[in-house]
Amino acid sequence: MFVLIAAAISVATPAALQSALRTARPGDVIQLVPGNYGSVVLNDARYAAKVTIRSADPKRRALLTRLTINNPRNLALSGLEVSYVPKPGEGNAQVMIRINNGSGVTLDNLYVHGLIGGDVSKDLSGLSAFNVEGLSVTNSRFQQVNAGIKVERGRNVLIDHNDIGFIGSDAIEIPGANGITISWNRIHDFRTNPGVHPDGVQCWTTRQASGCKNVRILKNQILGSPGHEPQGVFFGDEDRVGGYENIEISGNRFVMTMWHAINIYSGPKNVTIRANEVIAGPNFTPWIRVDAPAVVEGNSAPAYFINSNKSMRPAGNRIGGRYAK
Repeated sequence: MFVLIAAAISVATPAALQSALRTARPGDVIQLVPGNYGSVVLNDARYAAKVTIRSADPKRRALLTRLTINNPRNLALSGLEVSYVPKPGEGNAQVMIRINNGSGVTLDNLYVHGLIGGDVSKDLSGLSAFNVEGLSVTNSRFQQVNAGIKVERGRNVLIDHNDIGFIGSDAIEIPGANGITISWNRIHDFRTNPGVHPDGVQCWTTRQASGCKNVRILKNQILGSPGHEPQGVFFGDEDRVGGYENIEISGNRFVMTMWHAINIYSGPKNVTIRANEVIAGPNFTPWIRVDAPAVVEGNSAPAYFINSNKSMRPAGNRIGGRYAK
């Protein structure tokens, strides 16, 4: 019987990285020495068990300008820096990390950013993942970005303990998600691009078969400031397909949002909103709103609209967080 022993593979160039991925075995760790690897495309990096790409020196992260990953399986990235500043006329429609299809992808301890202190309207988005099952995004910083993290049609996704700041549009977008936990993230310093409707966490139904299902939003902080207020958690139904089910929003703190600290449209089923704190700023008086009966308990907010267009405090909740001039 032969036992495969995991190896640590040191690489220093984009070509060496591609070669290492072609020969990697389950459990191998590919270590990138400090340097600029430019724009990297990884195709069909698929393994029976996890293969990891990480910076060899945690104090000097390997730098990528952009990263595209197509059809991966059991691939982890750790300790990398991804940064790109668009050239004049290039626009901000692209993203710095794109993942298309695949399963078992882990992103941990990444630093993804545009030009720190620059004009956020020119920044690219941080991460866009489409049709990925078993995606984990943890312990990472997304700074100076257009949108922070977008996971479209993701399944069994974890977004946990990330810092997302200096945002041009939305922090976290989850259209078409089924099975996602968003927990312990700090979302702050919105610098909204002109004409953009900013959200801390947003789901929509435009070009989707259904609203989001099996969503847990737990222990996050969504922090606005005067003149830079986002919505908090906003689930809309633009294509009128409904389908929001099994939603829990618990233990979050919303500071200086616009009107919608929490708003779920389109008759959602099995909604629990528990132990959230909503604190108003000088420009808006935000609310908790659900377009259906829901379990709403232990919250503090300036106003509540639960299955009604009339503001009414549900039993077991508190009116609080109103701005005192």
